[in-house]
Amino acid sequence: MNKRILTLCLLGISFTLHASVTNEIANVDVVKLLEAKYQRDMKTSEGRKFWHGKLVSHITDPSNVVVITTHEDGKVFKDAAKVVRPIDSVNAANKRLKRTVDKKGVPKKLADARQRRADEVNMGPTNVTVTITAGGTK
Repeated sequence: MNKRILTLCLLGISFTLHASVTNEIANVDVVKLLEAKYQRDMKTSEGRKFWHGKLVSHITDPSNVVVITTHEDGKVFKDAAKVVRPIDSVNAANKRLKRTVDKKGVPKKLADARQRRADEVNMGPTNVTVTITAGGTK
């Protein structure tokens, strides 16, 4: 609430400056600065809360792919909803997984080979360079 009072004070100063013809330029600058701050604040949820009060409702409209938010003062915002395809979600989850190896009931050589492969996968991609010469050697 104190921030709203500050904003109202700034607007009052702006209108007071407007009364004086010599300070008309200063008035325009104050209004431009306030407008710029408002536009920056409308891009974040905290800024919207500062200017329009608490969030009253948050509705996702899948048919129009928008999120509709309403604040205390009745201001309504419609923002594009973030669309996450199922395959993107699965790929992201798989990247976070580490491969583990079950060594029970398998021969030692096979368990070691599986462990080496799991280590390679967990360490990320590896580059292998092969040089092939035409004709080669016998």
